[in-house]
Amino acid sequence: MSDDGETTHGDQPSDESRRAGVTALPGARGRIRAAQRIWLHDDGKPTFGPGTLRLLVLVTQTGSLHQAAKKTGMAYSKAWRIVKNAEEHLDVKLLERHIGGSAGGGSALTPDGQRLVAGFVAMRAEAEQSLQLLFQKYFGDEPFARPPGAE
Repeated sequence: MSDDGETTHGDQPSDESRRAGVTALPGARGRIRAAQRIWLHDDGKPTFGPGTLRLLVLVTQTGSLHQAAKKTGMAYSKAWRIVKNAEEHLDVKLLERHIGGSAGGGSALTPDGQRLVAGFVAMRAEAEQSLQLLFQKYFGDEPFARPPGAE
């Protein structure tokens, strides 16, 4: 799964765009294109967004919140606060934490966490499709929306 799908020159997502959760639209070929940021808010306070999503996806891939935090370049304590904040605002438990032992510790998404991640990814994909249609509707014939060199 791509972080956010936005591409820059060379079709690589920019670090700044990745952190901000800005998503380029699939099939957008022009120099200028519509982008979006989607967050779940609790009374206007961002509660779950691209960064939390990325962290949870990395937990799924690594089996560890510590390793997920390391891959994102953040302290474990910050990653833990992000997850706890989301859990408190959403009123769901997102991670099952397993304490050390002979097999070592680790984390895994709860069923609620799995549904949240899947739903958020699906919602973002559907929003991207809708935004692409709106961009084409309102700006499809504009020179700035055409691929470079197209007339």
